[in-house]
Amino acid sequence: MIRHRRFPAALGLAFTLVLASLTLASPSSARAEDRCLFEDKTPPVITGFSPAKVTLGLKEKPLEFSVQAEDECGISGWLIDTPKRFLFFVYKESPADTVVPFRNKDAGLTTADVRVQDNAYNTAVRRFTFQLFRQTRWHNTGVAPEPVERGQRIRIKGTLQRADWNKKAYVRYGGTAQSATVQFKARGSNNWIPVKTVEFASTGRISAQVTVKREVARDGWYRLYFAGTANSSPSASAPDYVEVQ
Repeated sequence: MIRHRRFPAALGLAFTLVLASLTLASPSSARAEDRCLFEDKTPPVITGFSPAKVTLGLKEKPLEFSVQAEDECGISGWLIDTPKRFLFFVYKESPADTVVPFRNKDAGLTTADVRVQDNAYNTAVRRFTFQLFRQTRWHNTGVAPEPVERGQRIRIKGTLQRADWNKKAYVRYGGTAQSATVQFKARGSNNWIPVKTVEFASTGRISAQVTVKREVARDGWYRLYFAGTANSSPSASAPDYVEVQ
């Protein structure tokens, strides 16, 4: 959860208690001959956790986390913490948390520590990354003229906006350092193909001309696609259908 560390002592105690419960708990079916209790010394293999990427607009988002790990004796517990930025803290018995838009600087990559214990009380720790995106969206998009003749030009327009968590609003985003792609999908096809790459104006607006020839000289849809950055989500505009005469 994106918030100040208001109760560090309480969180530290909770973290200690969770680890203690994972370490001290005994399987109800434990027997003296149980190999997993007395012979297995191999720690679990942690392969990942999910979700490792989250896009957040202006509203809080409830999430449920899970850990992917393997062990022949089975997994007894796990926990995930984001130590560098307090975004969330979850464990196997309480896997849900709510991510809240708070500060723009909370977006981007941060570390996530995953701890897993198996039923033989072997533990493993692995560090991953967690990526939080500010949501982007397209506004005032459109293609003109419609219909169009082969060999003529059409113009695709649109404005990219991004969630500003400091201002609690969507603001124009783009700038000359960013670019978007004009994409086309022919009628009867499921594939979007890139037509051209266009840089944003400083105001986050796109205005691009496309000549209707070769692969786009047929009926189909156009859209604008932004690939995203380390702290901003990818997004595609609503498709606009163009008839070619």
